[in-house]
Amino acid sequence: MIGGYAGKILWVDLTEQKFTTLNTLDYAEYIGGQGMALRLQWEFGNPEVKDGMDPRSLLMFMSGPLAGTPAPGASRGVVCFKETTRPPKNWWTSSGIGGWFTPEMKFAGYDGIVFQGASRKPVYLWVDDEKVELRDASKFWGMGTYMTIEQIRKELGGDPKIQMGVIGPAGENLCRASSIQFDVKHSASQHPGSVMGSKKLKAVAVRGTGGIHVANPTALLADHWKHLNLFMDDAGKRSGNRAEARDNLTYKAGFGCFGCTSSCQAFLEPTEGPRGGSICGFRYSYLYTRQLYSGFSKLEKTPFGDTHLQPPPKKAPKKGIGGRYADDNVEPISYQFPKLFDEYGLSGYDGFATKGNPGLLNYLCYDKAMGDNFRNLVTAEMGGAPGSIAFAHNAPRAAAFREGKIGPLLGDGAQYMASKVKEHPEDYGLTKAQGQLAWESYERQYLRPMVTDHHFYRPRSTDESWLIINQVPLNQMAQGIGSRDMGVVFRGHNLYDDICNNTRAHSLAAYGTDAACARYLDAKGKPLLKNQKGFAKKETYYDFDGNESKPVKGNYTVGVPLALKLHHAFYFQKNSLLLCRSLFTLIAKGGTAAKANDPRNDDVQMGARLYSAVTGINTSYEKLLEASWRCIALERAIHMRDDNRTRADDYFTSFTHDRPDANGIKLDREEYRKGLDMYSELMGFDKATGNPTQATLKKYGMQDVADKLQAMGKLPA
Repeated sequence: MIGGYAGKILWVDLTEQKFTTLNTLDYAEYIGGQGMALRLQWEFGNPEVKDGMDPRSLLMFMSGPLAGTPAPGASRGVVCFKETTRPPKNWWTSSGIGGWFTPEMKFAGYDGIVFQGASRKPVYLWVDDEKVELRDASKFWGMGTYMTIEQIRKELGGDPKIQMGVIGPAGENLCRASSIQFDVKHSASQHPGSVMGSKKLKAVAVRGTGGIHVANPTALLADHWKHLNLFMDDAGKRSGNRAEARDNLTYKAGFGCFGCTSSCQAFLEPTEGPRGGSICGFRYSYLYTRQLYSGFSKLEKTPFGDTHLQPPPKKAPKKGIGGRYADDNVEPISYQFPKLFDEYGLSGYDGFATKGNPGLLNYLCYDKAMGDNFRNLVTAEMGGAPGSIAFAHNAPRAAAFREGKIGPLLGDGAQYMASKVKEHPEDYGLTKAQGQLAWESYERQYLRPMVTDHHFYRPRSTDESWLIINQVPLNQMAQGIGSRDMGVVFRGHNLYDDICNNTRAHSLAAYGTDAACARYLDAKGKPLLKNQKGFAKKETYYDFDGNESKPVKGNYTVGVPLALKLHHAFYFQKNSLLLCRSLFTLIAKGGTAAKANDPRNDDVQMGARLYSAVTGINTSYEKLLEASWRCIALERAIHMRDDNRTRADDYFTSFTHDRPDANGIKLDREEYRKGLDMYSELMGFDKATGNPTQATLKKYGMQDVADKLQAMGKLPA
């Protein structure tokens, strides 16, 4: 008996209101999670679908073979769907989810749930072990996510074990930048909320009383305890979010997802207002928006009931939004503001702000070149400009309900905001030249559609030093070839210069090359490192022989293509086994800083051990790499079939390529192309298109995929 898998994938036809099942093991060579979803998309997805809100699109909630077991950091899930926010090519993409939803789905007997078509009226799916039904959700339509979870759970009998994924008004109103909320702490980003809303699907509720068979419990528990010990500090307590007072808000170490050995979710206690849970995206949203908007005070009764939304205090806020376009003199924000985005089911990073950037909206309102007209329009519609308490109170609702002229811009995300302002600047009191500047600002903040420039290598201030881990050529190329933001899943968060003193050691351990982390090349083409342990001076570049040198160009060829091949494989291994990117970085670093910086913690075989222990199928790291490369080739084949993906789609915006960094060096197109060519050669892909060849598809057992692409005229014989 194969362990780990529940054995069935539930198929829900919302148009016909019918249910069928697929045999999970028919797709086991794709491991699970995103890998299985890709195969399902290839077999059942309609290539004519160009937008996730097309009723013919598929929406999938998938688990991995380790979910529901004591495998550390492995009870996550993934939502897979066709994108909605980055035309003309909305890729088939994915978003990870945490919490308890995925294990509960497995306990109910399903490795995944796939939705096809669209209902004529609002419904929600109720899965209670073998009992599956679609229920009327009309009375929940218009509710916020928190009250929806509460009311549906009450309707179903009040069992606290019932887990749900729900959308708020933003998804219902087809706001492209909308999310799916899982309980009050987790959400699926990359904007699947509008996909779910277009299907008139308000919620997915699951409860299961079954279990998951584990082939080798002894081996599994050995790795469980290993991880638990790595995340213990000297006092014997689990490492997690430590108590920290910041802007009238205290973080306390809290709890983790199902079966997790860490405790990355914080419990937040503001000096005024309600307490509540938080995860990383929630905290980052708080940290980045606290510079832009002001906080709230007393609790308010809202249309959603007693929630975290707060009314403006009587005292007027100071002016300014913080960051690069205005004086940094605003009052601090409390955590309630980003929590409001969760309540409406809205992504706060798009349009409002991006990680490490003040956001396109703030550029339109505060950059001198834009004048006052746009800000005056925002102020009139929101009761205040960005930076005011009135704006923070009103803007999320306006976005979710598509109110006025500004609400739809915020609700559809940065790319739509920029394109509409560029195409129709007169509607917003702007000139044609100002509309063009708005688009250029968008390109400055996004490497490519919906990939923010915090993944670029331009240096930032010290208070954002954690971002530097993503500012290296390896990560840039990952963004170029990926279907979404891939920087969040790098193999170990202690690899890169400016952060870790053991850069070469970690690069060698993780990727088999000590040059993958090098940001620059010198005049002789040798890789350069900065702040390497043992170097004489800080902020100085040295070659691998320890000789001081000046950078000449970015490094996209020495060590990077091989590292990218391995990193991309880890991305798919993580998203198919479904491992937590924070807890489980494949090279299994410890939970404390001292342990994490020790290269002896590198353990690339851990994923294979967990898979073998749970399923009973003996595998190795190398076999999982092969399975991951199969998934990479299939994803690219889907992008070829559905959206005519070519090498041109792997490049960045003109601004990104042409803008020099702090050392006066541009992201050279020719060097970048050479790196992509080397990566394609390593993957067995065509250099001219960046797509898999017929021989490579056949190598990975996908002759049917090659035949289909050839018949469509998209793959040479």
